[in-house]
Amino acid sequence: MADEQPAEDAAADDAAMADEQPAEDAAAEDAAADDAAMADEEPAEDAAAEPAGVDLASVCPNPLVIQTGWFPQAERAWFWGLIADGEVDPEKGTLRGPAKADPNLTIEVRAGGPLNGFQAGSSLLHADPGIFMADQNLDAMISASKEFPTVGVIAPMAKHPAILMWDPDDLDMSSIDDIRASGATVLVSGNAVYAEALAGIGALDPGQVDFSWDFSPARFVAEDGIVQQGFVTDAPYTYEHSIQQYGKPVDYIFVSEAGFPTYGPIGSVHPDTITDEADCLAEFIPVIQQEIIDWSNDPVATNTLVSGLTEAFSSPVPVSVEHQQAARDRMIQDGLLSNGPNGVLGEFDLDQVQELIDITVPIFVGQGSDVVDPDVSVGDLVTNEFLDPDIGL
Repeated sequence: MADEQPAEDAAADDAAMADEQPAEDAAAEDAAADDAAMADEEPAEDAAAEPAGVDLASVCPNPLVIQTGWFPQAERAWFWGLIADGEVDPEKGTLRGPAKADPNLTIEVRAGGPLNGFQAGSSLLHADPGIFMADQNLDAMISASKEFPTVGVIAPMAKHPAILMWDPDDLDMSSIDDIRASGATVLVSGNAVYAEALAGIGALDPGQVDFSWDFSPARFVAEDGIVQQGFVTDAPYTYEHSIQQYGKPVDYIFVSEAGFPTYGPIGSVHPDTITDEADCLAEFIPVIQQEIIDWSNDPVATNTLVSGLTEAFSSPVPVSVEHQQAARDRMIQDGLLSNGPNGVLGEFDLDQVQELIDITVPIFVGQGSDVVDPDVSVGDLVTNEFLDPDIGL
């Protein structure tokens, strides 16, 4: 397993490799000198020729703090991967260091869940002005839209990784209609709003939804004919490779394709940030877009980092590098890592956002919620303003 400071180890490896080539040989130095003598037409430009970086430090809060909603994992790999060589604080669950895109800017990424008392990203953005961005699900943003309004500025994945899964040896299904027709028990956690929504729109029979799942695999393994919630980035790999009592593939459908088209985890900010930090967002959001592409193309370093951080933070769900790689492969295979409707990575489909509003607001209002805005609009919730339209997979 990776140690507590995998990013530092990676930097040490890079330094060791650099030491193998400490200098050019004498012939190369002589050639370089001759070239310099011949290049007297534009000596300053030649001397300064190097890749241009992104100037984040002059326009962004420093440090720039990103609050994630859970422990490090594939669905949030790009946030952790923004840091070049970070310092790990196991007690706080943070990684802090210079930004890859601009070493003059310090980025701090914070783990969530039990490490921050399970506080929601929306409430944290209002309670702590030091947090620049928080990741959260779009349905959660809708549910808190009156008391803690927030705005999504990038949707790293084109669809949410939540799935409904089953044992293909027990159930022969391929759609939400098949699940409803089978009458199979659909086992979900008590806060699974999407299950209530799917039952409300007739995609599931309300009588087949069981909200008693305690995140244990025991019932799925022991009983035939169970449909259970999960994440495509975790459950298929875990049930096949880590749960010996099961040890085989699962079949699944995406909740977002079954009638609950949410996004998440998405990068969101306080509404005031849209105007107060517009210059920062214009520079920083394309950096996240590029980091997602870099991770999808070459995930090894970040996967090693994420795996090491789950160990350092004593995550209840530690992930191996192999697990991370499998998650990334499935995200590409299943279209989670793909462009938005106009070919832009991180783009929100505004019609999809409206569809989710139409589904969820009546549910939250019907539950008697006083923190949801019954008139919340697409423009209140998301914007594509800061995405670079030229960045896509």
